[in-house]
Amino acid sequence: MPKDDDLELNNLFIQLAYLEIISYHLPIPMCMVDENMNYLVFSKKWETLLEHSDKPKQGDNHYDLFPTIKKDYPQFVVEHQECLKKGKVISQIVDDFQGIKIWYTLQPVKLPNERNGMIMIINDFETNL
Repeated sequence: MPKDDDLELNNLFIQLAYLEIISYHLPIPMCMVDENMNYLVFSKKWETLLEHSDKPKQGDNHYDLFPTIKKDYPQFVVEHQECLKKGKVISQIVDDFQGIKIWYTLQPVKLPNERNGMIMIINDFETNL
C-alpha cells in the first residue's frame, strides 16, 4: 500500500503534467517564466514566435532566446522586474519590436506562499490585433 507522501507526490506530478498539456495547447502565444526568466511552460503558439531560433525548452532563459531585449528594449527588463517584485500587471502595444507591432501582457503569478514568483507572458502580433 502506497504511503501518503507517495500519493501526494504522485498527485503533484499529475497536476504538473496537466498544466503542461493545457499550457501547450492554449490557442494563444503564452509562456510562464520563473523569477530568473527561465521557461516553466509555454504554448505551441509561443514556439511560433521563436521560428528564428531553436524551439524553447523548459529551463531555457527568455533573454537567451530573445538576446536583443536587454540591449535594445531595456524597458522590458524593468517591466519584468516590476511584475515580479511589485505584482504589477502590464499590458500594452509596442509599435516597433524588431520591426513589427506587438501586443503583450505580463501577469504576475503568485506562489502558494503568496509571493510573486512567476510571470505569465502573453503576446500577439499586429496581424492578429
